[in-house]
Amino acid sequence: SVPFGHWQFDSWFYPKDGDLGSEDGEDSEEACSTGGAKGAVTNWTALETVFPSGMAAMNDRLGGMPMVLHNKEFSPVSTYALDRPLGVDWASSGAPPTGAAVPLDPYVFFEWFFQQQPGWGLHQYEQDWTCFAYDVNRALHANITLADDLLAAVARGLALTNRTQQYCMEYPYDILAAAALPPVTTARATHDYFHAANHSNWAVGHASLFLS
Repeated sequence: SVPFGHWQFDSWFYPKDGDLGSEDGEDSEEACSTGGAKGAVTNWTALETVFPSGMAAMNDRLGGMPMVLHNKEFSPVSTYALDRPLGVDWASSGAPPTGAAVPLDPYVFFEWFFQQQPGWGLHQYEQDWTCFAYDVNRALHANITLADDLLAAVARGLALTNRTQQYCMEYPYDILAAAALPPVTTARATHDYFHAANHSNWAVGHASLFLS
């Protein structure tokens, strides 16, 4: 038998505002530089077509195994940006399926956000498409503290709920910032999707040295 220490679900379990470009073979690094990413999260819950009974029931079926769960940038039409839980305003740039939104009071939002997964077994939160979320949202370029606050607020929300974080498609300055954020314990060193054209997922030497 193969021992499992955790179970990881990628982006297909939650609703998005479009199809993911990289699932059609698009290179993730190119998508970040060209704005080619598609499909931002509209609500970080299980699609009924994927897990009809929800994430808590799925975790029960897996014996309560620790879960590593993927998320990406928030959509301008996400329930969070539209419904403004706790009265938090959002800044949006672009439109679906290539736009993104960020909370303007990330500390308040993410303290609330990470209390919305009872019974999921969420052990580690995987933040993917980090570069695209930064590149596309003008508020992160115009406000000198918002990008740092966003990273710190996510980490704080995870610390308050005793969870950790993994960065994916991150910039070097995300990694440098993470040195001050104890919940950030891992980061992916490779590109996305080994089946993308001319993939170089084997080339992890320099990235691994930097991340370590």
